[in-house]
Amino acid sequence: VLLAKAGQVKEEDMFSNRDATPRFDEFLAFLGERVALRGWPDYRGGLDTKADLTGAHSVYTKWGNYEIMFHVSTLLPYSTADPQQLERKRHIGNDIVVVVFQEDADTPYSPLTISSAFNHVFVVVNPLPPAAPGLPARYRITIAAKDGVRPWKPLMPAPCVFERTPALREFLLTKLVNAERAAYHARAFGDKITRTRRTVLANLINEFANK
Repeated sequence: VLLAKAGQVKEEDMFSNRDATPRFDEFLAFLGERVALRGWPDYRGGLDTKADLTGAHSVYTKWGNYEIMFHVSTLLPYSTADPQQLERKRHIGNDIVVVVFQEDADTPYSPLTISSAFNHVFVVVNPLPPAAPGLPARYRITIAAKDGVRPWKPLMPAPCVFERTPALREFLLTKLVNAERAAYHARAFGDKITRTRRTVLANLINEFANK
């Protein structure tokens, strides 16, 4: 999950956001629970749980039969000596699905912003005010995918503006999980998965053929 503040169009600027904004914090709480990583006993998503080497906290949720640990840009380590914030990019740049929380709805987001061979699906979330006083806050959600990623369900309605409700959370998590599944069919991953399966199958044949 990457925070893009108003006017930011470069990856260096987005990765350099040291602190979250109130609306970003609200969105993170909407996605899951903020947890302490040190001593964390469940799924960790590649984050360090012994010495806070990848930050002290992250956002985690259980959804269906899945455990989801989000890589959150503002919770990953920040370095004043590194304008590119490679420690943050090391995690988010290697994720297949990236949620971009874009504070400024008028600034277009380009899927080419992050130079990464792994990022294949970009879910851009723009916070919007409630439709009327007393109603929930709203999010505009748009999605872009690289070539080779097949369409996946649930399909996006039109217009793509949602109230922040439990129904939206269920829809969004479903969309994110299925996005990763769909991306596995892209050539960048499909060829590697096929080779891995062939190797595993060959090893099984060699091991058990004569038994």
